[in-house]
Amino acid sequence: MNKLDRKTGFIKNNPLFILFLGLTTGLAITTNLTNALGMTVIVFVVSVIGSLFVGLFKKFVPHEAILIVSLVINALLVKLVSLFVGAYAPTLGQGLGFGLMIITANTLILFNIGAFDKKDNKEIKIKLSVMNSLYYGFALIIVSVIRELLGSGTLSLLNPFSGEFIFNVSIIPADYIMGLFLKPEGGFLVVGILAAIFVSLNSKKDLEKEVR
Repeated sequence: MNKLDRKTGFIKNNPLFILFLGLTTGLAITTNLTNALGMTVIVFVVSVIGSLFVGLFKKFVPHEAILIVSLVINALLVKLVSLFVGAYAPTLGQGLGFGLMIITANTLILFNIGAFDKKDNKEIKIKLSVMNSLYYGFALIIVSVIRELLGSGTLSLLNPFSGEFIFNVSIIPADYIMGLFLKPEGGFLVVGILAAIFVSLNSKKDLEKEVR
């Protein structure tokens, strides 16, 4: 186990806002809700399947080489997922763009599948992969909703297979939108503010424990 003992949660040690795992992906694809939900599913699938394979290889591969093995397994899974997305969900593939490829080295997935752990129970690892992926996904959704609302004034969700809108709601008038939030700078700003809020919440919880 690593020093964090893999103790993550939505508030405590949130993968994105506290540990900054998968930060590059989180900044690259959170311009709309469709991308965030799509990436959540992809990270979930790759993490869970990757955990199974890495757990099997750990029985035969020295710990010194497990990170390389994890990267190879992750790259293979990401390639298969990208082929599936390109064939059956091209709208999602276009929206994610290079963000789909860079998850090959996504630190959250490597963290989930146990690339940095010497020993780990396979069942616990899979459970943690599921929970960490969901915590990360919720964080992506929060960031994407804020950026999409402030940057375009709308909140929409596309069917990734047909490309048709499931819903498309205009909320903020065009005169009040700020295109900055659809740019990388806007992503840094939103994640930075949310990270500060989550750090504050964690500090408050730690203080309450000390008082008790």
